[in-house]
Amino acid sequence: MDRGNGIPYFNLAKERGLEGIVLKKKDSKYEINKRSNSWLKVINYSYLDVLITGMVKKDNSFLLSSINDGTNIGVMEFVPNQDRKYIHEKVRNIGVKETDKLIIFNEGIKCNIKFRNWTSNQKLRIPSFHKWIPKHKPGKPGFLFYFKRVLFAKQKHALCERKRQESRCLCLQFV
Repeated sequence: MDRGNGIPYFNLAKERGLEGIVLKKKDSKYEINKRSNSWLKVINYSYLDVLITGMVKKDNSFLLSSINDGTNIGVMEFVPNQDRKYIHEKVRNIGVKETDKLIIFNEGIKCNIKFRNWTSNQKLRIPSFHKWIPKHKPGKPGFLFYFKRVLFAKQKHALCERKRQESRCLCLQFV
């Protein structure tokens, strides 16, 4: 029975910084505009330590900032309920400032997230909560913490942009 080369292809995709690979059953056909268990996308997630620095009132998503320089790097929607409760408990202790659209935490809450890649605007693509960072020291963001743009971040993500332009999904077969 031919098992394909899924693991070596996925490792190659990770080495090259590609988004992932697509697994397909050997005898399956592509169906336009339909999801199928015969074709599975395997994502090469990246992981990053970040600060949760606030919340968007409209949809209860969380503002994310870089631990290194405080740059706003995106909004996280995918957080399990027990971890949302933890955030709300922490916020009661650290306090907030509110605008008409945002709740800004007085201190950032450190966590680790997974995401697909960086966008051309230096934002995280589809970030989701992964785990808490134990014994963290909360950062003190301040208002500009969320919105400042720094040259460091642009230089850091120029390489990601080049990799993204060159990336293609690798396709392989499995039985």
